[in-house]
Amino acid sequence: MPGIQERFTFQDVSVLIVEDNQFLRKLVRSMLRQLGVQEATDVSDGLDALEALSTRDHDVILLDWVMPGFNGEEVLQIVRRSPEHKLRTIPIIVMSAFTNHSNVVRAAEAGADAVIAKPLSVSLLGRRIERVMTTTRLEVRGSDRATRISNRAITRGSELAPQAIVRDLDEIFNNGGNVEPVRELYSI
Repeated sequence: MPGIQERFTFQDVSVLIVEDNQFLRKLVRSMLRQLGVQEATDVSDGLDALEALSTRDHDVILLDWVMPGFNGEEVLQIVRRSPEHKLRTIPIIVMSAFTNHSNVVRAAEAGADAVIAKPLSVSLLGRRIERVMTTTRLEVRGSDRATRISNRAITRGSELAPQAIVRDLDEIFNNGGNVEPVRELYSI
């Protein structure tokens, strides 16, 4: 029927989990199963992630930010500079316990599509995966909503509490807005 949008399902989504902590890899894998994801690969470091990406296609990457060896930022930069279009545009969600405004900005600048704070919840993980899977990178970059959010954050300036700064940056980031004006405002 025209005009009715098909509901997003996780069943056919292939996820690459990049996390150095074995317990968290198992936990994320379990959360993905609860969402309906049937195909998940997990690796323990950035080098293994790059190898996994070279041998198999994935629909989305869940990437730990702090890891020994290649950290999340380095993996992001390598993937986003890939000569392969599919790799350059694969949705990447950064997972981190360190979601302060400077780390969110760094993740955005490195090319992440979303940031999710640890500890993770199944519902938030599901919403973030659905968002990055249903929004193309080109659509995200031109978002009017993100521009309005960015302007609101700049207007509110120094009166923002740290949680509000992170929330606004996260919203700007996840809607593809330009974080540079906010970065300059807070001297990040």
